[in-house]
Amino acid sequence: MTKTKDTPSLSEVIEAMFERRLLDLHTSIPGIVQDYDPIKKTAKVRPALKRRFKDSREDQELNVLIDVPVGFYQTNSCIFSIPIQKGDEVLLIFSERSMDNWLKSGGIVTPNESRKFDLSDAVALPILKPIGTGPAADPDCVYLKHGTSEFKISQDGKFALTNGSEELIDLVKQLADACASIITNTKIGPQAPINAGQFSALSGKISNLKL
Repeated sequence: MTKTKDTPSLSEVIEAMFERRLLDLHTSIPGIVQDYDPIKKTAKVRPALKRRFKDSREDQELNVLIDVPVGFYQTNSCIFSIPIQKGDEVLLIFSERSMDNWLKSGGIVTPNESRKFDLSDAVALPILKPIGTGPAADPDCVYLKHGTSEFKISQDGKFALTNGSEELIDLVKQLADACASIITNTKIGPQAPINAGQFSALSGKISNLKL
């Protein structure tokens, strides 16, 4: 058979087959939360990257994904969760096999379908934001921030906990100092509490905890 100008070569056919298959094979992409259920820990998420074709077809937005499990640090008895709101960015990762049966019961299960790396098997992780957005990371401390509240832990055992206007370690030290300086009027004149020295020592210890 004579090959015409419009007849694709074998390598072009193979490349087209791979390209078509890869369009439906998903690994991870950023997404934007549209709605969130904190009881079920699931979200509606819009994939943030459009599907792009090699031919003349227009770029295509992917459909909003529903009932996407949101991943937190958690076990059977504890959880470390953060509040999630509409518009927050997440990283979507896609399971190698169908997760439907596992999400219903956990344990060791057989996938209910043969699909692989499918959009319907997404998990959302609130760990990713566009570069330069959101609160800055602390280069030296473990850092937790929520609104105006901040909590820092340094490697050498010092702490800072603030609501944006007051710092807890400072307030506790002020309380110890105030107790150490209490003066009570007695029959023999103004007297300091007999444990004033303990409060002064406590104030020094508190100072050593402050970042």
